[in-house]
Amino acid sequence: GIGVPAQFPAIACKEGRTTGQTCGLVYGDVFSTATWTLTQICVLVGDSGGPVVVGTTLVALVNGYVSVPCLGPHVGVNFTRILDDVAMRGGAGVGFRPV
Repeated sequence: GIGVPAQFPAIACKEGRTTGQTCGLVYGDVFSTATWTLTQICVLVGDSGGPVVVGTTLVALVNGYVSVPCLGPHVGVNFTRILDDVAMRGGAGVGFRPV
């Protein structure tokens, strides 16, 4: 399913085209944006858009890293925020529910 943004000290994992599956500690929304979650997941160019999960729950999509590739921290876009944006725009994807 889809879950709320991950919080410290959860462990999140992502699947990326470049680095495959990597996992790391969740720091959470350290900038209080309600949009971004920071983690210590290894991310490189080409991983963007990959799913970030806690267990089997989708919580974010890979966006990038703050300073050093694979050393992080990684920045993910909270999936609930993406769904809110889709609903606000009223276009394709409104009412999306996972199967």
